[in-house]
Amino acid sequence: MLEPVLDLRLLRPGARFANVACVLDDAFVDAYLDATGEAHPAYARAQVPPLALSLVRFTKQALGGRWPSGTLQLGQTFRSLRAPRRGERLDLDLRVGAVEERDGRLRFELLSAARDAGGALVAEQRMTQLWAGAGARSGARPPAPAAAGAEQPAAAAPIGPLADRYPMARLQALGAGAGARDPTHLDPAFARPTPLGVNIVQGKLVMTLIWRLLLAHLGPRWNDGGALDIRFRRPLPVDTPVAAWAQADASAGGTTYAVWCSDAAGERVIVGSAEAPAP
Repeated sequence: MLEPVLDLRLLRPGARFANVACVLDDAFVDAYLDATGEAHPAYARAQVPPLALSLVRFTKQALGGRWPSGTLQLGQTFRSLRAPRRGERLDLDLRVGAVEERDGRLRFELLSAARDAGGALVAEQRMTQLWAGAGARSGARPPAPAAAGAEQPAAAAPIGPLADRYPMARLQALGAGAGARDPTHLDPAFARPTPLGVNIVQGKLVMTLIWRLLLAHLGPRWNDGGALDIRFRRPLPVDTPVAAWAQADASAGGTTYAVWCSDAAGERVIVGSAEAPAP
């Protein structure tokens, strides 16, 4: 089933949408943890993984429950100011960043910020999307990104790998928690005639593997100030092995990392950088 279609005329640069409440109740948090496989002692002490705030669930609420079917996610930046907590209610505002149309394909940015009851910023993100048309199917690749230094990290001992695989049950669990029904991820019949022939894992699910890796390496301070800036390079088929890696840039004092996720063939499906808070 395709997502309810958003009126693309709403995506005007600078447009703002109604604020929405992000309620981090136990049912939502537990479902998110089950889907992503995230586990850390901090989460047993009522912390919530900051990336839970990146789910399209909250963006769709601001957009009236609609989303442009056939959208490919090109990249995402996410910055955590502090880890949210179970039961907390946060206020999220959403606005449109840059919008560009090329050959009938709309590239747009959605910017959001989550604030606590006192108005303090908890997290902020930028999602870069490409609307490829309502008939777009899984297996399509986004345009190749420009070369970036994050793909050629300085020589240092790599951190990782942290390996996982995402069967359909976890794709469905994340889709339910995110309020997203994109058939490229969830409908085998929709994916069967595509070049890959199978569904692909949500990019937001794969990127949690990088967050888990850096949390294990840096400890809870990563949740209280970590930032990711990533690009999605190629689709990851459902239920295939994937591993996260990080590599410190020694010239940046050990707080900047190149990060990536690779499939079983060594192809990088995600590349980018991370910025850790100072010890």
